[in-house]
This record gives sequence, C-alpha cells and structure tokens, in this order.
Amino acid sequence: FSPDHDNSLVPEDQLFSKEVIARDFDLVMRMLENLCQDADHDTITILLEAFEREVWKKDESLWNQGWESNCAKILVRGRLVGILEDEAGSVLGSEEVPTGAMCGELGLVNKTERLNTLKCSSEHP
Repeated sequence: FSPDHDNSLVPEDQLFSKEVIARDFDLVMRMLENLCQDADHDTITILLEAFEREVWKKDESLWNQGWESNCAKILVRGRLVGILEDEAGSVLGSEEVPTGAMCGELGLVNKTERLNTLKCSSEHP
C-alpha cells in the first residue's frame, strides 16, 4: 500500500478507541483513494460509509469457498490468506493478501459464489 503505512497490530483493548478508529478511518480513506483513483472525495466518502469495522482472530474464516458473495473487505491491519481448495477440500494453493487490498469485490459485483476461502492469519487482532 504505502512505504509509510504502519501495519502493526493494535492491542485488543484499544481496537475500538476513538484514537485508533480515527487513525484507521484516515488510513482507509487513503486506501480507497488509491484503489479508486478516478473517484472524487465525495464518492470515496460514500463508499467508505458502506464498510463496517470488523476484527478477526487467527484461523477464523471470513468466508469459505462456495459461499454466497455478499460483501467485500479491505485489509487495514494484520494478515489474511486466500486459500484455493479442490472439491474434496484439499488445499491447491494459498496467497497472502497485502495490506490495503480489497477482497471479495469480484464475487459481489458478479453475484457469484466465493472462489476461495479467506482466513485471518494474524496471531492476534
């Protein structure tokens, strides 16, 4: 995302503090501006209002391959991994999601099932 981006994890008891939320709000605005370079500030603000803050713990699935695509996510802090599985559930491959990436927009826009399983791989929130 950016060389000056601080991807450090926030202590669990501070995740919803006003300071952290304000800092992350500014960070997500910059991420969306980077992702949507032709959009104006008002459009970015409207898009940002559609997102909710979520916190995941290690090994929790955000979604599983084959599930309905009903949302998109932006990774602000921590690590996620996308996992591709065959029909029997064996792992065919995996890829770490970079900070600042949007996940799930393809299935959401095209109204298709999830093409992978997305899990949190960070040790703590």
